[in-house]
Amino acid sequence: MITLGLREKNGKYTNAGALFAGENDYRGIDLVKFGDNINVMLDRAQIEKVSVLKLCQDALQKYRQYYQNEVIDGAYRRKNE
Repeated sequence: MITLGLREKNGKYTNAGALFAGENDYRGIDLVKFGDNINVMLDRAQIEKVSVLKLCQDALQKYRQYYQNEVIDGAYRRKNE
């Protein structure tokens, strides 16, 4: 981890190491699905104090939930974005 620059020689995490740690003190992200305008929030997820890998995973899950669907076209099923 020292070679990758994620931990210092004294054992403390660097900023990059803290971002990849399972738990940290960083604010994270706020994911919102808006309705007809920005004053209407249909869904909101505040993700904090987790690794950037978990942040990306949760953001992709929300994207797939709201912006990907499957369309049946005759005998075929295809993904639509």
